[in-house]
Amino acid sequence: MTIIEEADEAHPFRLATSPSRSFLNSSFNETPSSLAREGAPTVMMHPADAATLGIADGDAVTLGNMRGETTLTAKLFDGLRRGVLIAEFDSSE
Repeated sequence: MTIIEEADEAHPFRLATSPSRSFLNSSFNETPSSLAREGAPTVMMHPADAATLGIADGDAVTLGNMRGETTLTAKLFDGLRRGVLIAEFDSSE
């Protein structure tokens, strides 16, 4: 069994999801400072990948596959490998 799903023609990106740094400890999930620091849910994307798709920083983008879909705000970050998206999440949800 493949542990990591590879990108393919139908799914050109690999998506990494991880707990948000602001919410690593569930004791602090609802504090005003954690909520203010976190802001709206985002997906980090390499600027070259975004440019290829006509996506600008702050655009709403829909990610999905046969399991479901979600819409997040694009956050361009050149520290990523091309072809990889990172969506951080609130682990309490």
